[in-house]
Amino acid sequence: MSIAASWVAWLLAHDKIEIPVGPTVASLVLAGPEGATHRFRLHDPHLVLADDVAGEDLLSGWSTDADADALAELAAGESGASLRRLTAPGTGALAVMGEVRVIERFRSGSGGLRLTLAWPAGLRGAASSAKPAGGVVRHGVPSAAPGEECWCERHDCG
Repeated sequence: MSIAASWVAWLLAHDKIEIPVGPTVASLVLAGPEGATHRFRLHDPHLVLADDVAGEDLLSGWSTDADADALAELAAGESGASLRRLTAPGTGALAVMGEVRVIERFRSGSGGLRLTLAWPAGLRGAASSAKPAGGVVRHGVPSAAPGEECWCERHDCG
């Protein structure tokens, strides 16, 4: 047994990690320029959050052709779509106030479609639990500036 395999076995035996059960899915609620919301699912999602506000967050996952077309159309507007709520394994619900765009569509040899979305990390916030359809609580990224529209419970900024 390799060192890596024995380390994983130890972590599993001591309840430090778990084996994922069933397929993982990211659920997205996007709003287009006119404000209408649309729900999407990305299977086997991979979310990479930037370390600073100058970077970009990335989300990729497997999608249907119809969902990929609809996402691309929503994000094609002047200011991009806003991500009202993203629920993905391993992170709290996120929201992004605009500029969400499709940056890659990759078709695998088996016909599956892998889609990658990106947005400026400086626009990321935590999705409000008070508004299930979305609503942004600012300060999801360290050093994000408070603003008039801030109504988060963690800071006294509004």
